[in-house]
Amino acid sequence: AIILDKFGVPIEDAQFVEYVKPTTRIPPYITELTTITNDDVQNAGSFAEVAGAFIRFMQQQADDNEGDIQNFVLVGHNNKAFDIPFFLRLLFANNIA
Repeated sequence: AIILDKFGVPIEDAQFVEYVKPTTRIPPYITELTTITNDDVQNAGSFAEVAGAFIRFMQQQADDNEGDIQNFVLVGHNNKAFDIPFFLRLLFANNIA
């Protein structure tokens, strides 16, 4: 995640980049699509660990910029159809939301 100010300019040092260790091996077609390999995620944290860190990161950015975390907009490649529903489903499954 990269945090942008209200003008769309990235806020310095406001990046969150983490892999999540999957519960199964990454199939070759996913590696081909994303370039993410099983070696890349070998030492990654669990979804619960990374999601908790992400939420803390977002809250800290809101606090530092005198904003409200509820006003943040998540932007992704396929947010409406996949990213947000997938993320929310895992938050609830891990008792984070």
